[in-house]
Amino acid sequence: MMAKKFASMVVGLVAGVAVIRSIEMFAAFLFPPPLGIDFSDPDALTQFMDRMPAGAFILVLLAHATGSFAAGFSISAMIRATWWTGPLVVGALLNLAGIANLILLPHPTWFACLDLPLYLPLAWLGARTGLPFFAHTPPSSPGQKAT
Repeated sequence: MMAKKFASMVVGLVAGVAVIRSIEMFAAFLFPPPLGIDFSDPDALTQFMDRMPAGAFILVLLAHATGSFAAGFSISAMIRATWWTGPLVVGALLNLAGIANLILLPHPTWFACLDLPLYLPLAWLGARTGLPFFAHTPPSSPGQKAT
């Protein structure tokens, strides 16, 4: 069972990152960077981030929230039982990635204040939402009425 739990965490992390990346790519399509920008130049990157519209940051928030939810949901789908440790560990890993992103790239303060609290609760909510779909229901004991 331990290997299955670990595998579910890996799958959940991959699913979460895939969802985040997909929505971020969509955001880059809607809000493309200027042609010829050198992303290795810190000054050019800072100028680009300063000029990004709020809608782009909102899409990134949506990506992080949806990715965390998908990670927790995926873990529930694999484990098929109540297990909160896995989704919370994966949510914490995604949160650490978010912290690294905030350190490496300049973001507005409002974005950081909204982004960091998203990961853990949404990973938990994803797992909680997935339980009714995937959890095994215990069989009725002899003499008990099925509900």
